[in-house]
Amino acid sequence: MIHLGPPHDSNFGYSYAKRLVDVYNKAYHQQHGCQFTSVIPTNIYGPHDNFNVEDGHVIPGLIHKVYKAKRKLHVPHHTAF
Repeated sequence: MIHLGPPHDSNFGYSYAKRLVDVYNKAYHQQHGCQFTSVIPTNIYGPHDNFNVEDGHVIPGLIHKVYKAKRKLHVPHHTAF
């Protein structure tokens, strides 16, 4: 089971906001009979994140891989990749 115990104080609001998606889905199902599944990315990235592909977070690692591939192909910055 996920969501055991309170989230860490450093990301309290962020964590509870993500947890509430499950609560909303359950409440909507009980009231309207619709069943939903949510996909929620579990990490964020920023300028001081670990972009290392080997031991960093998933999203920053993917961003780094795309960045490297774009540089390798010499794709201009204004071009969608």
